[in-house]
Amino acid sequence: MKTKLKRDYTIDFFRGFVALWIVFIHTVCKSGASYVSSKVLNYALIIDGPLFIFISGMSFK
Repeated sequence: MKTKLKRDYTIDFFRGFVALWIVFIHTVCKSGASYVSSKVLNYALIIDGPLFIFISGMSFK
């Protein structure tokens, strides 16, 4: 007998937030980063990719 797993909307929220953040960072990189400091850009590039993969892995059941 199969049991239906409940959807975790918290993970969906964070996955959507990180996906939008990745789009934002790609936009900033293409525009020359004139409106975001280089410190924010560097931290975002280091954190957002692995965070997206981690959250996607959490939702894989």
